[in-house]
Amino acid sequence: MIIVEYIDEMWTSSGSSILPADSYDCAIARFWTAYVDGKFPSLCRILIGFQEGDKEHAFEQLVASLHLLEEAFVKCSKGKSFFGGDDIGYLDIALGSHFGWIRPTEKVTGIQLLEKEKFPHLVEWFEHYRSHHAVKEVSPTTDKLLTVVEELLPRISRLIKSGHANKFWTTNFFGVKSSVLAPMTSLAKPQPRLKSDIQLPEITLSCPGKPLSQEQTKLQ
Repeated sequence: MIIVEYIDEMWTSSGSSILPADSYDCAIARFWTAYVDGKFPSLCRILIGFQEGDKEHAFEQLVASLHLLEEAFVKCSKGKSFFGGDDIGYLDIALGSHFGWIRPTEKVTGIQLLEKEKFPHLVEWFEHYRSHHAVKEVSPTTDKLLTVVEELLPRISRLIKSGHANKFWTTNFFGVKSSVLAPMTSLAKPQPRLKSDIQLPEITLSCPGKPLSQEQTKLQ
């Protein structure tokens, strides 16, 4: 989400702000975004547990998180369609990027996660979010994501049986090459692990708009 904040700060004249203008609302959005990033990766554990009782624990954890987010939406949206108000904001982007995987997870496991009776506001919010023109143009459909999940599950199972599940768990979920996601993202293969004795060269970033300082543009 750091790049989202950078874009918001650099292109202030292009439409509405992604982050709330009010300092308190901005802090609340950042808090819930950090919460979402810490809870929703457990979707992978619901699909296939790494140890006894893992699926059940992950399911309970996620449902508890959804209840909290249901309450947070009522407070943050102030009666409007999005967490950010009338339009998509910072928290909408963070949560929406995870919510796309809920429906495929439900279809594979047969477990209902996002029930309208339990989470009416979140269900309505998600319908507004995925029908937004900015989201529809770039987000894969549920069927495409379902194909990705079905493609990855056998690989995860093999990793667990071979004792390398922890290696998978500590890598990005999209790090495994997928024939479905390949046309839509540049994340095709996991990057090789760098040895600690290798010195990385300095890399200078070139960014549009306001130039960055020398300290900001150099990465060790």
